Amino acid sequence: SPVQPRLAPQSNLSRNVGVFLMLLMFSVYILYSPTFHKTYTGQTKDFSNRFLEHNETATKGYSIRYRPWIVLHIEQYITRSEAMQREKYLKTWAGRIWIKEIVGAFLANGM
Repeated sequence: SPVQPRLAPQSNLSRNVGVFLMLLMFSVYILYSPTFHKTYTGQTKDFSNRFLEHNETATKGYSIRYRPWIVLHIEQYITRSEAMQREKYLKTWAGRIWIKEIVGAFLANGM
């Protein structure tokens, strides 16, 4: 199944603080369209809203052509600059090879 962010087992207070901190961070994400075998890489401050846009509310752009999307991979960064740097790398030749490896592993595990 797609990689989902996880928190280590902790007290409820610690877990809530962890979730709160994730909301303050920037996400770099890789989406996968099982129907069309396409990937989409992006970064955002509000991943939940952005994911909804990719799958339902956006009316133009690359991602609307290949719906539905699932979350294949997600990373968290403290600054937008770090997230943008990682996104830029993932869109390079080397980054795309790494993404293809993740897709291959995902498909090998039963998708």
